[in-house]
This record gives sequence, structure tokens and C-alpha cells, in this order.
Amino acid sequence: MATLLFFCHSKKDLYRITPIVNALEQNRNDSKIHICYCGSKKRWNKHNIKGFEDQIAHPDIFILIKNNGVPEQIGELSAAAEKIFLTIKPDLLIIPDHHYLALATANTASSMGIKICIMNAGFRVYTDDPMTNFRAEVDSVADLQLCHDANSYNNLKKEGIANKDTYLVNNPLFETITGIAPLIELPLIEGFNSDAEFGLAYFFSKAESFRNDYFMATIYLLAEISTKHPLVIPIHENNYKKLRKVKTLTENKNITLLDELNYPDYLALVKKALFVVTDTNSIQEECQVLNTLCITVAPLINYISTPDDGSNFVEILDHVKILRKIDHFWAGGMKTETDFKNKSGVSKKISELLVECV
Repeated sequence: MATLLFFCHSKKDLYRITPIVNALEQNRNDSKIHICYCGSKKRWNKHNIKGFEDQIAHPDIFILIKNNGVPEQIGELSAAAEKIFLTIKPDLLIIPDHHYLALATANTASSMGIKICIMNAGFRVYTDDPMTNFRAEVDSVADLQLCHDANSYNNLKKEGIANKDTYLVNNPLFETITGIAPLIELPLIEGFNSDAEFGLAYFFSKAESFRNDYFMATIYLLAEISTKHPLVIPIHENNYKKLRKVKTLTENKNITLLDELNYPDYLALVKKALFVVTDTNSIQEECQVLNTLCITVAPLINYISTPDDGSNFVEILDHVKILRKIDHFWAGGMKTETDFKNKSGVSKKISELLVECV
């Protein structure tokens, strides 16, 4: 009986693997399934991830140490991962996405002779961001490389690290979102009219990070958008203290600031919003599936994996262009249109590849 260990970093990782775990259980392949969530119990409860356990069959769930997602923590994460590996003795480690945790666990597993599957292999942002090299390093030790799109697949071939078990399988998160979408409703938000039209802004990057040079320019952009269109802004924990002190946002009656949401509530906002303005590619998948216009403000980063179906646009911090695009969609109450019929069956295919790998 094979033992499979999913090593997750975020609530999105957990929802990404949900249909795969279900497919493994439904196929009754007798594999033992474990899920390790790298985060504190406080974070687990804060995101209401306990509800996630009801959506999957019956894997064992371990809560590891708090993960701050910084390179300085790689040694600590590696040591903690080694203890988990020695306890569970997995035949295959499955890493849903790239992050510092992936680097720590992949190198540790490789040194212990554990097979590795990277589910988002080949995703690259070719800049001087150190994560570019980390992603390549993680992918290079993977026994099974699963690519979400053609760009990622071609990146692995270009870098010379593709192998006989490199597959283009599409993104299993699409199945999770399309399954949840008909059931989700907007959360009750005090002082917010959920029947009104609104835009959503989501900024992930830390204000103190290398992109701090445009932090205030982004704030002014949001303020300018709000003069014409109501905005809802869930504040990621990276910027909670910083944004809560910005009077341009807190004293603006056309802006609703929210604490960080659990994933279903987050999806509900994306589904209802007429547009999303963000600085991260982590919301592009949701916008694409839920047919919501996404404008990625990225002055320093080229998101090569941005969907090219018209659901997402990458813009330099150009207020005029961004406002013009928003006004165009707002005037028509338009939603983007993406057909995901060809995405079905992704999780079943991935589950079969995981079993074959061990």
C-alpha cells in the first residue's frame, strides 16, 4: 500500500488538492493519504479551514510549524519536514505549488530518497526575484512534473529539466472552483450592500518588500478608482497593519476594508465583483474561472503565465489605462467569458499519474 503525502502551504493549496484527494478515494486504490498543512493552529482556525475536512474523504491532517514564507526559515522548515517524513514514511511527496516551503521539503525528501511530485511545475517569473531560481531548483529534483499550462511545460524543456514523467495536465483548482461556485454566497459584511455593484482590490505584496517604491502609488490608484466605483478590499495579513493606518483608505466612504477571508467567501467576492485589481497572480485563476475581469498591476514583474483568453490584463501602474478599462466593463456590466468544459477530468488524470509514480 503506497503512502502519499500532500504538503500544503496555504488555504489555496488545500482547495487545489481537494478534487485529487477525492479522486484517489473514489478509485479505491488503497493508497494511504496524508495532508500536512504548514501553518499554526491559529492560522488554521482563522481561515476556517476546518470546514475543508468535510469536503475530502478521510486523510490524516497534520499541522506543522508556523511558516512565514521567508528564505531564512528554510532550515527550520527542512528540520520539521524531516521529522514528518520519518514518522509517515511517504512513498511520494506531492507539493501543490511553489514557495519556500516547497524548496525546503523537496530538498529534504530528495536527500531521503522519497519520490517527489510538483503539481505546478515550470511556472516561472523570469526576473531577479530569487524565487525564479528556487522554482527551477525544486522542479529539477521532481520525479513527476505536472504543468498547468503550455508555457510552464515549455519552460521545463527550455531549461533542460523536463523528464519522461513531465505532463501537461491543466489546473485542478478549476474543478474545485467550478464545484464550489454554484453554492457560494457573499458573506454578511457590516455596512456593505451586497446587492450593489462593486470592484474588488487584492494586494498581496508586503509594503516593505522590493516593490515598496510603488506602494503609495497603488494606494492613490485605489482612491482614484473609488471616486467612480465602490471598492471592497480584503487585507492580506502581509499588509494588515500598514493598510489599516492609511487614512486615504480608512476614511473613504466608497471603500470597504475587510479582514482576510476564508476561501469560499473570497470566491464569493470574486464571483460578484465586476472587476478585480491586484498585484499578484494568485487571484488570476479564480477570476478566469468565475469570468471576472482581472487587472494585474505589475510594474516590475512580467507574469508570463497570465491567461491569454481576455480574462486578465497586465498593466504598468498607468491610472488612465486602468480606469478606462474598468469604466468600459462597468458601463456594460460585462463579465468575461471562458469555457472550462475541456478542464474536466484533470483531477482523475492526476490521481492516476500519482498512483503510477509509486
